Amino acid sequence: MGAAIEFPEGQNERIADTLLLELDPVYHKLKVGFGESFYLHDQKLWMNETPLSDPSLVPIQNVSISEGKLKFTACFQKGNQRLSITPEYKGVEAMLEMIKSIHQNGLSVDKQFSDEVNILLESDGLTLRLINPSANQRILITLSEKHGNVFLRRYPEPSLRLPIEALTVSDKVLRIKCIHVDQSDLGDLLNQDLEYNWEFNVQPDFLEGIIGLIQAGITYSFRQ
Repeated sequence: MGAAIEFPEGQNERIADTLLLELDPVYHKLKVGFGESFYLHDQKLWMNETPLSDPSLVPIQNVSISEGKLKFTACFQKGNQRLSITPEYKGVEAMLEMIKSIHQNGLSVDKQFSDEVNILLESDGLTLRLINPSANQRILITLSEKHGNVFLRRYPEPSLRLPIEALTVSDKVLRIKCIHVDQSDLGDLLNQDLEYNWEFNVQPDFLEGIIGLIQAGITYSFRQ
């Protein structure tokens, strides 16, 4: 087992400069990265206290939201500790509420909702991977200050890679508007306006948190 997280006395506050959400209904898995890593276990989110090795989970209690901060008590083996995490990015309130709701209500991942979702928001921008195994659909979106804004559709084949002009999410639909390119080999992969839509098939308990995090990533990545 790796070294456990150390929170020195009086330094129980963290800034979450990397936000992560991984949802895999097939394996009933949910992982949330919010300053620390949290895993869904026994219908609650548990915190990983060994981030540099295999997860060693400890329960959290008394989850609350105050002034945009996530506050909770982590039940470490050495004793309970009250922690406070502030997100680096604006507009992630729905993600905070999702974490609180899981703690209050107890939730499991329901595999009848097919979408596998992987969201990463960091200083360079947003990375979004969506997979719908039942429909054989797989897309990857990157909004990157270093590498540009790119839409990659892997399945169904043939694959497609295009630069992104605009990205919006609302009413359970992600809308991708691509920059004009030679359409001679695109066939019916996109409509005539070079748009591609993904309608989410995600468990309602997690949907608002997912859409909120994606929207925060779009806002951050397209900032002036």
